[in-house]
Amino acid sequence: MIRFYVLLLIFFLQSCKEQDQKSFIFNISEKSIENYTPLNRSKLSKDLWRKHGLFNIESFNSNFNYYISHKSDSLKIIERIYDTENSTWLCLVNKNGFYLDHMQVAYDNAEGFLTVESEMIDKNVIVKTWNDFSDIKQTIDSIKITNETFRNPAKERAVVGHWKNEVSNLNFKLFVANNQLEYTFTSPKRSFNGTAQVTANNLIIFNDFEWSEFAGGAVDDGGDDKEQGQPPLPTEIGTTIDFESDEFVIQNYGNAMNYFTKIEEASEKYVSFKKVK
Repeated sequence: MIRFYVLLLIFFLQSCKEQDQKSFIFNISEKSIENYTPLNRSKLSKDLWRKHGLFNIESFNSNFNYYISHKSDSLKIIERIYDTENSTWLCLVNKNGFYLDHMQVAYDNAEGFLTVESEMIDKNVIVKTWNDFSDIKQTIDSIKITNETFRNPAKERAVVGHWKNEVSNLNFKLFVANNQLEYTFTSPKRSFNGTAQVTANNLIIFNDFEWSEFAGGAVDDGGDDKEQGQPPLPTEIGTTIDFESDEFVIQNYGNAMNYFTKIEEASEKYVSFKKVK
């Protein structure tokens, strides 16, 4: 008796820069290792899993093989391959290749009887599934995902307003202009504007926000540890927003092993911003 499968499909694609027009296909099946070859993937060690921040997806399991493939500057394909179980995620990363958000694209195991094939063309993802035991090989599911999937407009509208840190007199003013969430940051020393976004899992990202100091560390791109001179300053800040308390907290500086300062005007290690009623 054939045992039935568990199949989970969730999809996303984050707004990103102009991408290659060339398409590629990846399959979730018992032969996934061979099928993934065109992706030019790289195997992930436990250290690289940590450096990319992929522990936010799941804890590294040495019994599995993990791979990362490049789709764009902001989008990576993360695979977990095993003899009897495979899973694939699309992962949103920042400009330094560090984890921001993810959603699962496909999952199957040896008990399943569906083939899942996803095709990425430019800024779209089309996912098709069909029954391999059927005499008629027909697509039973086809979903097109646009590059707006990652944004959550309702939550973006909910964050509009004035967010203030009383201790250091820091302010974010969030507003929507031309269907884009934007912000103005002001402190006793400076004022500047940038774009922002809020994801479905309540992550708020401030783009075009240059850190004050950065010595290299947990936000790097997973490269080797050889000295390469002073690393560039990251230019975005991401943190989780608590909609119940109307608050978000930015970790402002690290330690000797992971040295950085994001906002030099702030005196606290954890800078809390509360929405002004």
